[in-house]
Amino acid sequence: MMVLLNRTDYWQAAYLIPKGGADALRAQPIDEWRGTIAKLAPFIAERTDTPASWNDVKTLEVRLDRLERWYRPGLLLIGDAAHAMSPIGGVGINLAIQDAIVTANTLVPLLREQRPITERSLRAVQDRRLPPTRLILAAQLQIQKRVISRAGAIRASAGNARDFALAAAVPHGTPSPRPAVRLWSASRARVHGRLPFTGVKQPSRA
Repeated sequence: MMVLLNRTDYWQAAYLIPKGGADALRAQPIDEWRGTIAKLAPFIAERTDTPASWNDVKTLEVRLDRLERWYRPGLLLIGDAAHAMSPIGGVGINLAIQDAIVTANTLVPLLREQRPITERSLRAVQDRRLPPTRLILAAQLQIQKRVISRAGAIRASAGNARDFALAAAVPHGTPSPRPAVRLWSASRARVHGRLPFTGVKQPSRA
């Protein structure tokens, strides 16, 4: 299974690979990989040569996770620092912005009045943001499991139902996807995986 995102002047694509399968993928000639892409998305078959070599293919490890506690005295973590989201659905940025708004509404009045920022104030931010974070994480996990199951890339079992992978290729002459970032986490439930992305220019419109 491959997912395509229309970026106006290029296509950003992702497809599932077994976790730990990046080395095996890179061991084959890149032409074979291009052939796989062409079969999955025939309408971009003529443009699969944009990844010139495996150097244009990046592997991104993704974790779907959250911290149990977002704060310490003098420290508050929000956004990806507090809850690592999957790229599925593109909701991570929205949650981060909402975190920032709640943080500002909670802490700015205290700062303006030159009152101390206590752990109680920091905890209030987490208490306000934790319910929607849990909800979105649960929804992402269910979507991810369905995608993995349909793709047949990974067998759904108790041991690996949460593991997934995607690979990324950045073509020449097109805007690059966001750099691969390994997200750290400290929660009990984890989702490990790798995401492959590739950008392919769309044909010029008459």
